[in-house]
Amino acid sequence: MQSPQTRHEAGFSKVARMLDRSTALARTLNWSPFTASNMFEDRNLKRDLLALGLAAFTVFLAIALVTYHNDDPVESLITPLDQLYQPDVLVYPQASIVQNACGRWGAMFADIFFTLFGFGAYFITVSLGVVSFLVFQGRSIEGFPVRLAGWLVSLIGFTSFVALVVPLLSPGPIYG
Repeated sequence: MQSPQTRHEAGFSKVARMLDRSTALARTLNWSPFTASNMFEDRNLKRDLLALGLAAFTVFLAIALVTYHNDDPVESLITPLDQLYQPDVLVYPQASIVQNACGRWGAMFADIFFTLFGFGAYFITVSLGVVSFLVFQGRSIEGFPVRLAGWLVSLIGFTSFVALVVPLLSPGPIYG
């Protein structure tokens, strides 16, 4: 049986060996925890502001989608855009106050996204969050046209899957 001091010395030598290994790894990777410039070396103000704006829009859209109500009053869009989208009155009589947590703008965005994409609106929101995270990390998106085409195919696949599995569950208007 080892004495307490011998066990203590053995544990201390194990910690010292682990520190030596991590120091050797840090030298190999040319990394030092004592230089603050490592964290801010590759920062780009425009890219970071774009990522923060995209993250803010993603949070706004997520809150708007989660707090969507069918009877929220949505006004018509401005003249060139009113040809593309016209709000439908799903509930009659329409409510006089907006129940969406993001106000009139949140009700309008949620109504537009649910009208155009259905449950795909949640897929778009999650995708925007992922893109915002990647842009903030400084990763470049290589092969953007191919990735965009793949994302569109996955959006169509997701919305089709949800429509087949749960046909009567729809957050927005039902056409047909």
